[in-house]
Amino acid sequence: MYTRTRVSGWRLAMLGIGVAALVVCSPMSFAQAPGGGGPGGPGGPQFSPEQMAGAWATEAKAVGKELGLADDLSAKLVDAYKAARESQMNAVRAKRSEAGGQRGPGGMEAMRELNDAEAGKLATALKAFLKEDQVAKAMTTLGSFSFQWDIMTVVLGDMKLDDAKSAEAAKIVLAYIADSSKLREEVRAKTGADREAMRESMREKMTSLKKKLDEDLGKVLSAEQLSIWSEKTTMRGGRGRFGGGAGPVPGAPTAPPAPPAPPAPAPK
Repeated sequence: MYTRTRVSGWRLAMLGIGVAALVVCSPMSFAQAPGGGGPGGPGGPQFSPEQMAGAWATEAKAVGKELGLADDLSAKLVDAYKAARESQMNAVRAKRSEAGGQRGPGGMEAMRELNDAEAGKLATALKAFLKEDQVAKAMTTLGSFSFQWDIMTVVLGDMKLDDAKSAEAAKIVLAYIADSSKLREEVRAKTGADREAMRESMREKMTSLKKKLDEDLGKVLSAEQLSIWSEKTTMRGGRGRFGGGAGPVPGAPTAPPAPPAPPAPAPK
């Protein structure tokens, strides 16, 4: 179990196959700022362990519902997924500790290998109680360990939707995560010039997927809720900062204010 401390956005942004997706410079990719910090640098989204555990449970339940699992199997899916996310967090921390916190040229490839290994552990755990085709479908989304999905889940959770709307919203987001994960894996499978060309096409496809996601959620959320959703889940700028710096994810601690500027010199 991880310690009961605030989990900074930059640590979570490095998690999962979502890290492997960083090879894609899409509007919704989670690029690291050179100086660290949350997505886009210091002041990025931060979540408590309770928020993360709640988000992971919601994500796994949505997958369980999609698979048509009985309550007992859905509960096992939640437990396995939460354990996998915690295991990966610990593995990432250990890897960063070994590297002294430095991100060398081979750091991304090492992280991909770590993520693949952790995803393999999750798949093995799921095979203990799910059918082979169910495991394959579950891994499309749960195996991405997506921080993007976590953020979206927290945003929707803070809206306090009723059960019906919450389930429908979770289903819509799940479909988006599945589609975006498939696109990223397609890019990862490419090499050389083909991969570069596909990266360019990826930007447009990811933008289109996010637009459809927002449109679909517009059928579930109120106009005010949709405005909040768009502000908190849209990536701005080349470094992938959320909401154009307009504020943190609802319920997350805010970054400390900047120090006041020094007073202007008195006129002579």
